[in-house]
Amino acid sequence: RRLAMASQHNDDLFLIVLNRWRSLGGSIEIDDDARDRSVVEEGDETGLRNGVWIYLIAGDGTLDQVKRLDCTRGCVLDATFGQPGREGIESWGDWEISVDRVEKSESCKDLVDLTMVQIGAGCEDEGSQETMLNARAFMRRMEPSWDEVLDKIGENLTPDLFGAENTEVKACVKYEDDGNEFIALVDVGECMYVCTFLTS
Repeated sequence: RRLAMASQHNDDLFLIVLNRWRSLGGSIEIDDDARDRSVVEEGDETGLRNGVWIYLIAGDGTLDQVKRLDCTRGCVLDATFGQPGREGIESWGDWEISVDRVEKSESCKDLVDLTMVQIGAGCEDEGSQETMLNARAFMRRMEPSWDEVLDKIGENLTPDLFGAENTEVKACVKYEDDGNEFIALVDVGECMYVCTFLTS
């Protein structure tokens, strides 16, 4: 029963994010196991977690609305293979690690708001109007702990390396986790962090 409740808890957040994206004029498509891409209509999200990739597509004006979310963001840790940047971070493969600090504002005050910003940035980074995410991992809640997050992105990482040593994690979610890319969004109350691990 606890597992069922945890699953429901994850999916509730998942649906909140999808509905928020739609409220900004975006649409959603998914690849199922047969690799057929189809539009997911509102109210038709049953079984969506079993898909392979989820595509969040910006509509007319969507990205303009996302840009209105007042999101002051700055990189506080940047470590890449061969150039760890900070003493104590071990290079063990071809990877990149980064942590961004995001200041909260009236229009960007929680992880759902930050997710909209992430999706919008993904649409623009790809040079198209969509971003692709792992359907099984997207917006899965994680244990609210720095250890839980940092163990996923590197060895010998501690919050003091990016100025978060006196913070307590209030909530955190996986934004992406597909084997080559892991992104966690972390809320510590006064601000939020985007923790990223990329490998080739």
